[in-house]
Amino acid sequence: MRLAQPEGALERLTEFLASASPVPVGDALSNDALAGVVDVAAADPGVVALIEQLQESPTSFCVYDFELYPRMFLRGKGDGLTVVGDDEICLGRNGGGDIYLWSAKTGRVRFLIHDQGWRVGHEAEGVDAFVERVMYDIVEMADADQIEEADDDYLMRFAFALELAAESVFEDEVLDDDVAEALRGRGLGLPAIFDED
Repeated sequence: MRLAQPEGALERLTEFLASASPVPVGDALSNDALAGVVDVAAADPGVVALIEQLQESPTSFCVYDFELYPRMFLRGKGDGLTVVGDDEICLGRNGGGDIYLWSAKTGRVRFLIHDQGWRVGHEAEGVDAFVERVMYDIVEMADADQIEEADDDYLMRFAFALELAAESVFEDEVLDDDVAEALRGRGLGLPAIFDED
C-alpha cells in the first residue's frame, strides 16, 4: 500500500463533519470530560478542532469497520486499560474493538489489536497519515451490497473517504468494480483520477 499522506487530511475530515448532516452516536461528553480531552490534545490544534466539531454538532464518522464519535475520546481512560497513556487519546476503533491511539507527545497514531495483547498492528507518522490510512481501509473493505443499501449520510461519508484517499486507492487498484458500479447506481461519480484509466 502506497499512501500519499496528503497534508491537511485531518483538516479536511473536520471540515467535512462541519458541513455534513450530523449523525450523533451515543451521549456527548460532559464539560469536565471534554476539558480533559482538549487539555491533552492542546499539542495539536487540528486534533482539538476535530474533538470540538464532533462534540458540538454532535456527530460521528462511522463507516464500515471504523467508528469515531465523541465518547470514543475517553476509551481506555479510567477503565483499567493500561495501554492508553495519560498523553494519549483514542481517535477511533474498528468493529472488533481494536483502537487507534494518538500521542500528544509524539504526534504518531498507533493501531492496537486488542485480542493480541494490544500489540501494535501499524503506526502512522501523524494524524494526516492516520486519516488517509483509515479512509483507504474503508474503501478497500467496501462491498457493493452495503453501498446499495446505505442511507444518504453513510453514503456521503463513504464518498468522502474515497475522495480523500483517491490517489492511493487508484494507484493500488483497491476500489472493487462492483462498488464503483454501485456508487454510480446511487448517483455518485468517482473522483476525477479514475477517469484517467
